[in-house]
Amino acid sequence: MSRPPFALARHTASILLTQAVVLALRLLGLWLLTVALGEAGVGSFGVVTSFVMVLLGIFSLGVAYANTCFVARDNTRRDELHTTTLVVTVVVSAVVVAGVVTGRGWLAGWVLRNTEPEWLLIGAACFPFALYAFFITGLWTGEERIGRINLLDLLRSVVYVVGLLLLLWVVPRKVSSALWFWAVSFVVAALAAAGILWRKDRVRWNWRRAGFGEALRFSLVAYLGDIASMTHQWLGLFVINHFLKQAAAGAYYLALSLATCVFWMLAGAVRRAGARRVIGSDQAPSWDLVAAMTRVTLWMLVVPGVVLVVASPWLVPMIFPDFEGSVRPLQIVVPGFVLSSCALVLAYYVIGNRRRPGVVTTISWIGLATNVVLSLVLVGPWGVTGVAAAAAVSYSLPFLLLLPVFRRWGHSLGDLFIPRREDLEYFRGLLRHLRGHGDSGLNEQTPGSA
Repeated sequence: MSRPPFALARHTASILLTQAVVLALRLLGLWLLTVALGEAGVGSFGVVTSFVMVLLGIFSLGVAYANTCFVARDNTRRDELHTTTLVVTVVVSAVVVAGVVTGRGWLAGWVLRNTEPEWLLIGAACFPFALYAFFITGLWTGEERIGRINLLDLLRSVVYVVGLLLLLWVVPRKVSSALWFWAVSFVVAALAAAGILWRKDRVRWNWRRAGFGEALRFSLVAYLGDIASMTHQWLGLFVINHFLKQAAAGAYYLALSLATCVFWMLAGAVRRAGARRVIGSDQAPSWDLVAAMTRVTLWMLVVPGVVLVVASPWLVPMIFPDFEGSVRPLQIVVPGFVLSSCALVLAYYVIGNRRRPGVVTTISWIGLATNVVLSLVLVGPWGVTGVAAAAAVSYSLPFLLLLPVFRRWGHSLGDLFIPRREDLEYFRGLLRHLRGHGDSGLNEQTPGSA
């Protein structure tokens, strides 16, 4: 497989059509949030929601990765993997909810300064639903059920934005109200996913002890990487919240949220479209495909990256008038987000095809350790800007550290960087599908369809 298959452009276009709507809704949600809560309120909201995301990484046990990798190789294991998902969701959620309920005072008083225990309870309430939706997205990624993933993304974004509209004009403008609407969006998404699986796929209980053990043995190695990745993403926000003011945390949260929306959502379209083929192919064609996907992701993100760096000094204050402090950190983290997006694409090849989750886990922990050291050193003299610089360096590390690994495996690094004629053909196909609107992105995709 020397170039991206034609179907990959179609699948990517399918996702991008919906993701464009999701991106618009999330940017609208960010704007509504900033108007309703201001810098300090956004900072508190960001700390609590990021804490829940870190809990997802810490307690996911790598099940999402296992769901993607196992179902991509053997679609008949859906019932078994869904049973594992349910068991892990119930057991882990019970532990997390109990821990947050009993330790909320200590968490709010020291670990997550400037937060209220009540806010942490709201986060705990939505955790089981967020975890289940996270696991099912992994399952559908492996099955190449693009339309279903798009539907969940769109549904959650709509519910959240409607809630924020109520926050702006109906209910009191409080952090707790915004958190409840955020939590409800996960509840709706999880219930929708469960309804689809039971009504359309007729999933049934299929407990197989050996299969459960096999899935967990594989996923636990990837799980250690999940802990590092999720913590790494939001560590700077916790450092700023601990050492600086809530307003500084709000400015940094907005910068990270804008970068996440633009870069990881675009990269996610390419990553989801090709995941099944990367995992299920032989090593040589799998490398050809993932290398092409990485090139496409890299050059796709260069344009918005340059636009954000150049235009953010006037664009951010125009849209978010009270958040001028977000401009510099946003400019600084852009290169890190571009390279980390490419690393996320490559992770499927390393974990799913080469079956080497330990490589990604080790690299993720190196990135986290780098972020911890640099953030603590730079937050004092440079404040938010220093933490953003630490994030830019550490976000770039996973991609850079994967390069010598690929060299050792005998791959040419030029495959990841040098544009090729087939890449241009891919972009032409992508634009053709986007202009044609032939697939709304919400239609059911047949697994493995070309």
